[in-house]
Amino acid sequence: MKISVTLAGMRKMEEELARLRGPVMREHLQALAEAREKGDISENAEYEVARENINMLNIKISNLESRIKDSNVVHREKVSCEEVQLFTKVTILNTKTQKLMTYSIVTEDEVDTRAMKISVSSPLSQGLIGHKKGDLVKVSVPAGLLELKVIDISEVD
Repeated sequence: MKISVTLAGMRKMEEELARLRGPVMREHLQALAEAREKGDISENAEYEVARENINMLNIKISNLESRIKDSNVVHREKVSCEEVQLFTKVTILNTKTQKLMTYSIVTEDEVDTRAMKISVSSPLSQGLIGHKKGDLVKVSVPAGLLELKVIDISEVD
């Protein structure tokens, strides 16, 4: 399944992959070599830990390689603000509490709750996607059912 990411998100994954393959892997291999020098590896706990760390790092690298391979770079300039979708910023009004909230809908790799950036796969995003300015929407979230009104839709910063 293809994963939508921004160019910045793709670069971030590629930089992380280079870091894991380079300096992080060298650190792990150095730790393994040092543990091996301490004698009999059959009873060497430090060696076993170092080997397990390398195995876990290889799994992490493999998973990141798969994410990169399965990623589709979405250019933000192609995003329409006619309806709520990935890479839009949506201002909603909770009709019960009369509280205004503004969220940016982004990919999983770009989530930042402090900056009000929520995942496209979150229950709130899923409930809002496809709706237009002025729509009344009922969204089921873990806390219950929210009744929201879409106030504005704009491009993500």
